Amino acid sequence: MASERELKAVERINLRNTINQWNANRLDLFELSEPNEDLEFHGVMRFYFQDADQKVVTKCIRVSSTATVSDVIGTLIEKFRPDIRMLSVPDYALYEIHENGEERKLSAEERPLLVQLNWHQDDREGRFLFRRMDHKSRLPTLKVESLRFGRKPSRRDHKKKKNKEAAQTEEKDGIAEKLYTEIPETSFTRSISNPEAVMRRRRQQKLERKLQQFRQEGSPEAGGTLRIFGESLNRDVPYKTLLLSTTDTAAHVVREILAKYGLEQEEPQLYCLVQVLVPPPPGGLPSPQDPPMAGLKEFILDDDDCPLAIERQHNRMKGTLSFHIRRRPADYQPRKRKKKAPSGGGTVPLEEGLPFLQEVPQGGGPPGPCHPIPLHMTEVGSAPSGSQGLQLQGPGVLPRHCVIAHTEGVVTVTPSQPEAETYVDNVRVFDTTLLQHGAAVRFGRSHLFRFWQATPPRTAAPPPASSPAAMGDNHRPPHEEDHRLRAAEPEPAGMMPDHLVPGGGEPREQRRGDPILPAVLELWEEHEALFLDAVINQLDWLSVQFKLVPAYTLYMACRYRASTHFRPETSPTERAQRLTALATTIGARVRAAVEQQQRDAGPMAFWLANASELLHFLRQDRHLSAYTLDAQDLLTEALQLAFRQLVAAQRRELAQALPRAFLSPDTATDAPIGEALGVLASSMSLLRRCRVNAALTIQLFSWLFHHVNAWLLNSLLLHGRPPLCRPTGALLKRRLAHLVAWAEQQGLELAADCHLARLIQAAHLLAAPKAHPQHDLPLLADACFKLNSLQVPLGFLVRHLLEHFQPLSPGDQVGPGLVEALVREARKGEDTRLAEEGRPLQLAEEPQLALPFLLPEDGYSCETVRGVPPGLQVGSWHFCCSPSGLVNGRNACSLCSWWSHCHLHP
Repeated sequence: MASERELKAVERINLRNTINQWNANRLDLFELSEPNEDLEFHGVMRFYFQDADQKVVTKCIRVSSTATVSDVIGTLIEKFRPDIRMLSVPDYALYEIHENGEERKLSAEERPLLVQLNWHQDDREGRFLFRRMDHKSRLPTLKVESLRFGRKPSRRDHKKKKNKEAAQTEEKDGIAEKLYTEIPETSFTRSISNPEAVMRRRRQQKLERKLQQFRQEGSPEAGGTLRIFGESLNRDVPYKTLLLSTTDTAAHVVREILAKYGLEQEEPQLYCLVQVLVPPPPGGLPSPQDPPMAGLKEFILDDDDCPLAIERQHNRMKGTLSFHIRRRPADYQPRKRKKKAPSGGGTVPLEEGLPFLQEVPQGGGPPGPCHPIPLHMTEVGSAPSGSQGLQLQGPGVLPRHCVIAHTEGVVTVTPSQPEAETYVDNVRVFDTTLLQHGAAVRFGRSHLFRFWQATPPRTAAPPPASSPAAMGDNHRPPHEEDHRLRAAEPEPAGMMPDHLVPGGGEPREQRRGDPILPAVLELWEEHEALFLDAVINQLDWLSVQFKLVPAYTLYMACRYRASTHFRPETSPTERAQRLTALATTIGARVRAAVEQQQRDAGPMAFWLANASELLHFLRQDRHLSAYTLDAQDLLTEALQLAFRQLVAAQRRELAQALPRAFLSPDTATDAPIGEALGVLASSMSLLRRCRVNAALTIQLFSWLFHHVNAWLLNSLLLHGRPPLCRPTGALLKRRLAHLVAWAEQQGLELAADCHLARLIQAAHLLAAPKAHPQHDLPLLADACFKLNSLQVPLGFLVRHLLEHFQPLSPGDQVGPGLVEALVREARKGEDTRLAEEGRPLQLAEEPQLALPFLLPEDGYSCETVRGVPPGLQVGSWHFCCSPSGLVNGRNACSLCSWWSHCHLHP
């Protein structure tokens, strides 16, 4: 009984999920109710009725999931009353009609509401038609007269016959067309009503198709994201990110990227993919004497090259690799690829640049044939499965003996079972073991191979004895099968202590374990809502020592949800779906948290830092990025909202301090500027305390400096406050110098120089002598190159100054012709630049900064943090590991990096 109740509870949960998906995409009228304990639910269904003259009308009735077709037909007869003028009741039936013309009669025991719900699971649409059974489409019949007469049919007879057959065909298939074209789409039409849900479903379907392709290729590393730069197509959109397989060719990428840029009509043959390699600067630091593109190497990929596979095999130490789409040169010729000649006997692998296993004969003699090791997983055994494998027959070789994994130039071997005899350098291994160049590998009792890298290291170490490197399995991708990598407990990923090789007397180089995170956070599904509520909604940002606790904690939760330690019995597809659901929930909760506290600067800075850090984790993680696209969109929205609200809060505080700083009657000292500097300093302290990315900090202070510039310039130009005279210019120069000095101390000199330039030049123009045009004009023109011709004459010198300016001394007089000369200089410089940029020439400064919000590419804390920060351990372990046991956390490695699973390693 207990097992039956459990099965029924599981069925109820699955049915509730399906109903929720249905309700999310339908109008409220057609929502389905929650299933009860007997799995019964109700909903409104729409039925179409076809009467004798082929007219179609509709009715909506409430139907139970237990109602059969016979029950529904009885109700429909009462609703439509088709037999009101007939002496006998004809037979009626219910048909399901689809857009493609497919028609099926429902049996009497079928349940229409369940049939309709199955349409949603199969991702198809349909409608129910109620009609008489004897009103079927009639096929053309053979008349008796045609059997009696042998007259040859004339051309007119052929034409009549053809028209009649066309009419009968139209009558047969016309009902589906009527239901989908002639019936007007009213508000009660059963259609998908949520455009966002439609786009989300299409993205999900596209993603599932791509994931299915990756699974067919048989490897967890068979796909990922790749950034393609298309600045030659659209300068405003410098790049697009594609979800690709390692087998996708450059020709396929060109077609995809043209579609992404909306250039489907372009011929793909006219474009090519260019691989660009920027080598690292000598010494690791760029030199100001070096040109910006020194040592740049680029070449055109052939159509059959695979960009993602090239990116995976690229050695990061050789520089930065990128791919660009450009016009194909007219003189381009495909490269001629040469195969290397065998150096030690045997056959050379057909694929260049791949490591391989070379057979070693037992009785001596020349080396045997070579077996290349492609990217991803290669299964070894007497009956290997999958698309790539090495078949061996002999004593001790199991059908699925072991797995050889090739990832980014690193090759490991993992026995599939404890009984699988696998030896590396004459030492039997039981777990994942790294293969060094020249290592001897034996499968079973008789198959001996020598492992060779495609490009051996410059200083090859002696063949290492086998001591299996522990590999952390807590961060495997969701589509990786359980039997391929069996992990031991995580150990520190670093160089093990050197020791002596037995009998050799020389130290050997130890293997590194596979990269793991410094900590593991196990989140159980039943506590997911409470956990997210504690980390996102109830967390007090002031009491947290390590301000990035939410980002790191939620990232660990996603990594655990993607690992095989979470529900080991779950299929890879279901694990990927659970990961996507968790990540989407996290993104939605973070966005809601930002909306709830959007007027407070402290929470906005806190979530600005955490949303950007978590978004960077998800975008760069090579295992999670493809499964968290919706979550990344939600986090991007939360990040932009937090930035806007933080800017607004800081501008409100700054607006209260600016009048005292620049309009104060106290001109003897510069103390009034201290209040404005205090507001900026508190903003900087808040951002640094919350560990906001430096690029976001610069963007925020660019807004604040622009606010100072716009507020004071508009006050001078439009309101004449403070008064336009030389003492005002000298006062502004002194106080602005304090502001610029503070910006230089904080590393914001470029932002201050860019956004305060007009204000500083205006102050200089006011303070400078203007009595002698020939002497003063060059100096003023050089100092005021940022002011346009409207601001120069109207704001400072021409009519406004001549009508309202009262010189305090004879030296303050404006020399004749100086104004017009300055206007001419401004029109040559700033006016021309504004016209080229398409910006209007106006007197007032815009209060909003015309710069887009940019997501930083680097500078995140995860690139430098090693191990578990003390604040993270306190904030995550102690806060979440409550007596109720929401999660289970533990330290895994004190030296590991949080950047372990990302596309680019520092």
